[in-house]
Amino acid sequence: MILTKTTTMIWKSAEDQQNIDLSVLRDTKLYDMIVDGKTDGDGIQVTAECTTRNWRDQAAAEEFISFITEAAATCKVVLVSTTITDMAV
Repeated sequence: MILTKTTTMIWKSAEDQQNIDLSVLRDTKLYDMIVDGKTDGDGIQVTAECTTRNWRDQAAAEEFISFITEAAATCKVVLVSTTITDMAV
């Protein structure tokens, strides 16, 4: 699989990022996106509050950012920022 984009998500706290309800929603979405060939599913926890993931293309990265933003609101956790960048080669 060729991955071209990276998302970076920064959370207010480690507790927000690891919220159990959020984790269930996130894992289910990631499973579906792996099956669809949109990501390899491997997240890199840069810090307790920051995770990066790689995606097939801009559309897949945007789909996940949209999903995780809505899921954070549903779970009442604080997602400080999200970015999409070209994947480092």
